[in-house]
Amino acid sequence: MHYEDFVIQIGRDDGDGHRLRVLDSPAGQGTGFLRLPPDIVTAQLARAGAQTKTRRATPGTRHLVPPPPTTTTAPSASNAAVGEALFEALFSGQVRSLYDQSLGTLRGQSKSGLRIKLKLDPKVPNSGQLQALPWELLRRADTQEYLSLSRFSPVVRYLDVPRPPDALPLPTPLRLLVVISNPNDLDELDVSREQKQLAGLGRAGLLEVMFIEAARPSALRRALVEHEIHMLHFIGHGGFNPDSGEGVLYLVGPEGGALPMSGATLATILCDVPTLRLAVLNACESARAGRQDTHPFAGVANALVLGGLPAVVAMQAPISDDAAIVFSEAFYRQLTTGTPIDTALTEGRQAVHFATPDSSEWSTPILFLRIPNGELFQPAATVEEPIVEPVAEPVPEPGGPRRGRWMLALALILVSLFSLGTWRWLTLNDQGVAVTEQAALQPATREEPPTKEPEPQSSKSSAPVRQSESPPVVEPLAPKVQPARSPAPDGDSVLPAPESFKSSAQGFRGQLVDVVQMPNKLLCWKFELHNGSSSLVNAGFDLEKSYLADNQGARYPIVRADTSTGIQPVIDAFGPGTQRGYWMVFDPPIGGEQNFIAFLRSAKRGVSFDAFRVKLADKVSVDAKVAPGPQVPEGALPLAVNVPAIGVRGTKGLEANVSAVMLFAADINAGRRQSRMRWVLTLHNTTFDSIEVGLALPAIHLEDEYGNIYSVLASSAGQRPAEGLYIQDLEAGLRSEPWFEFPAPRPGVRRLKARFANHEPSRLQFDEIAVDLPEIADTYRYTPATLAFAAEGGGNFGTSLGSLEARLVEVERLENGRLRWQIELRNESGEAIDVGFDFAKVHLADGSRNYRLQGSDTGMRKDQIYVETIPAGGKVFHWFDFTEPPASSTAFNLMLASHDGSFHYRPLSVELN
Repeated sequence: MHYEDFVIQIGRDDGDGHRLRVLDSPAGQGTGFLRLPPDIVTAQLARAGAQTKTRRATPGTRHLVPPPPTTTTAPSASNAAVGEALFEALFSGQVRSLYDQSLGTLRGQSKSGLRIKLKLDPKVPNSGQLQALPWELLRRADTQEYLSLSRFSPVVRYLDVPRPPDALPLPTPLRLLVVISNPNDLDELDVSREQKQLAGLGRAGLLEVMFIEAARPSALRRALVEHEIHMLHFIGHGGFNPDSGEGVLYLVGPEGGALPMSGATLATILCDVPTLRLAVLNACESARAGRQDTHPFAGVANALVLGGLPAVVAMQAPISDDAAIVFSEAFYRQLTTGTPIDTALTEGRQAVHFATPDSSEWSTPILFLRIPNGELFQPAATVEEPIVEPVAEPVPEPGGPRRGRWMLALALILVSLFSLGTWRWLTLNDQGVAVTEQAALQPATREEPPTKEPEPQSSKSSAPVRQSESPPVVEPLAPKVQPARSPAPDGDSVLPAPESFKSSAQGFRGQLVDVVQMPNKLLCWKFELHNGSSSLVNAGFDLEKSYLADNQGARYPIVRADTSTGIQPVIDAFGPGTQRGYWMVFDPPIGGEQNFIAFLRSAKRGVSFDAFRVKLADKVSVDAKVAPGPQVPEGALPLAVNVPAIGVRGTKGLEANVSAVMLFAADINAGRRQSRMRWVLTLHNTTFDSIEVGLALPAIHLEDEYGNIYSVLASSAGQRPAEGLYIQDLEAGLRSEPWFEFPAPRPGVRRLKARFANHEPSRLQFDEIAVDLPEIADTYRYTPATLAFAAEGGGNFGTSLGSLEARLVEVERLENGRLRWQIELRNESGEAIDVGFDFAKVHLADGSRNYRLQGSDTGMRKDQIYVETIPAGGKVFHWFDFTEPPASSTAFNLMLASHDGSFHYRPLSVELN
């Protein structure tokens, strides 16, 4: 999308209205006056003041729930009146003339739009009032169109700052940092749906999404420094400091309470990160202007842009959960293609308007911009493809240009239509395929099927026959079967009886005619689609998305079909009574399975096929491959297999059980505590619809009969346990086998209880299960040479959190001479606590030298941060290996550095014998 700018600068009020200057437009420059209706200004300022007054009782007011009816956004009629009044006031006189001329220069250019840039000068008196007006509601009364709802007329608030940044080449992947702030002394936010939706963008491969679920300033800064972040999405509370008049966002302080941070302070954290191009602030009052008597541009969004951030999207009013979700989905999806941000914002507004047509929530997001062209990211290829007009197949004929042939064909069609006298006339070709009048007249807009192999030709001419006299009466035709495009492979039939299936189009159905097994054991499925209705139906298969699933949850994709273009979508036109044949080839069944569920995905919007079950004959040959199952690491010791199924509440059709529990070690001789348990969770979707399954890694844990808690060390999700959600869209009929690794059980443990926590407990819950372990073989045991030690307080060294106790359990001397220090952390509070370590700062000291960390049971690198969650009343164990000390050293200080500055571990002095 290409934009021409229409830049309007709003100046001071000289008594006759605010001075307007058109600084740039396709039609040139000009001047004018902005004369705002007093009732519009008074009403908008009163509403903003009322919102502020009712919210002072609780700092920060961002709520992801629809506001009460008494405080809802003004009715659509009021919004229309406000928008039309603002439009007439802004576009009057010479400004309106330039606007109309600019639109005229762009008329007929389908990929060009007029970007409305509003420049407000903070030095102008009453500029705060101008900033508070809802310019996003600008509406033309003559066309009844809101400018901001069209991608051809986006409205942005532009701040002219020195040295605007250039567009960054579109990164791969585009990385989004989601910061969630839920201080414990403010109203708790319900952000689970928005968090899930943003995580879904990562699963779809559109973005790489990272989460910070405890928005402490140190964690935010560390993420920005350690990772190349391109966009930031803040979910939390916002407000205004009544003393300074500055806008603030509420982050999480040292004790978990609200920590107000002004926009200027936040800018120092964000604006020196060169890769960060955008901040989306889903917080109430984040777009509001500052107090007029202090700094009218001291709002959070303005401060970030003035501080150097290229673009900020903020909210000028509370936004509902539904609106926030659909806005983010459409907005970020557009940005991943390199689309200008104002175009992406328009698509987000359209999504909100479509989801909630009776509200004006689409106008809540405001775009603040400091880059001239709105391009945050420059696509790799910017050359536009030429528009190719459809042309008829060239036919040799003497004389006359191509245009004459088109005109002749059009004249013949019009004569035929006139003679028939009805718009429902259908022309039947020699294969019985019906073509409507509209399709014949508008080949450029007709949805054509993909290129296919030539159909068998009859002896008749393929050109349609046009009658000069009255059209003959068309007799009802019997269903005409059209063969598949290419002959189906031969083989032995293994389908006991045909199987019918329905579609969403009335009278349009399908049938599985036969299944044959080819000599190479592949299965060829033969289908027929039949249009039993009296109207034309365009339908076909999306071969890339169609598949089979067996009872074990294995998926069988299509490996070959009767198209000449590979596994491409197939769309055909079915006239009344038309029937067409297709065939598709799938892999041979594995594991002795003969029961299948067929999921045939339609390639045409509006037409879908029902899934159906098929049982093949017993004589079908199976593949030599084994049935799918958990991946067992080499040298693993099976502890439990086929654990009884786990009860799943909240979702029907989802079966879950632990398919394997095993103990393994990369190097058994290195010590038992380097061993890990891997639990494989099998999730099987037995329905015909996709099911979203999610697991909250920080909350998953094991507990033994002695009360020891084992947290997740690693998982197949590939995320750090402390920060991740494992979320997957489990397709119909398929299964997934995520695995989770825990520390090896302590000596003597024979029973473990497992708790798998869903990412959204209100929708899906897994019951707790218990597993009995066999006695672990001696091969997996390691008996360390435990050193006796004397420590201050008997090994209890504690932390700065009174409810988190820390204790030194034992010190071991390994075969390589290193000392291994094992500690216990116990959470004695009534709620979960996040704990962790900064491994770059953890060290051991003996008074003369420091010993660096060489390894730990977490498996993290020495320069990484490790964070985990200890449930209320739970405890965890960790060990740390340090560089080998000399034999003469016996007195040490253990220095554990926390992952966060909000709490710390106290040093421990230890004397070894």
